[in-house]
Parts: sequence; C-alpha cells; structure tokens
Amino acid sequence: MDVGFAVRDLVFDPNEWILGRSIVLEGDHSDISSIAIYPNPAKSSISVYMQDKKMDRIEMVDAQGRVMQEKQVFELKGVPTQLDLRGIANGVYFVKIYGGDESWVTRLVVANEN
Repeated sequence: MDVGFAVRDLVFDPNEWILGRSIVLEGDHSDISSIAIYPNPAKSSISVYMQDKKMDRIEMVDAQGRVMQEKQVFELKGVPTQLDLRGIANGVYFVKIYGGDESWVTRLVVANEN
C-alpha cells in the first residue's frame, strides 16, 4: 500500500496509535500530509496549519504531561493558527491538535534566544 511516504519505524500500540513523520494519530485517521507546524525548532511563536480539517483546540504539553498552553481555535479550516511561545522555557514539547473526533500529536523543539 502506498501511503505517500517511507516508513522507517513502525510501532503498534494497544490504543491503535500510528506514528508517521513524527506525528501520532488517534481516531479516524486522515492524511497527515495536510498538517504543518512551523517553524520547528521555534523561538517566539509557531503556526499550526491543517489543510483539510478544522482545528477545535491546540495544547502544548511538556515531557511530564503538564499542559503549558491551551488555545481554542475559531479560525476556519485551511487558515494557520498562531501559538505564542514567549515565556516558554527551551526544551522539547508535544503539540496536540484536536479536530472533531480526531487528534494529532507532534514533537516541537523550543529554542528561545535568552
């Protein structure tokens, strides 16, 4: 089956999560090529973009599972949403995007110039 990208590592999870291109998918899986978080590494803000789906909410979670930021999304699908990173310490975080009955998680590196 052609999924549009090469799979280097595949891990099966009992919760039916799929990892591909550093994005974890839950729920009914849609095309992950329509998801973009940039820049990564980030300094003061990121843009979160989904081409085909409307986002409802974005969470930024640290490695201990603490929600560092949460934002309700009111923009229409196909419109980038900005997330302000000022005040966030340098490190690795996870950005979780919710839309309908689906969610996506990807890794984000914050590298502020302090």
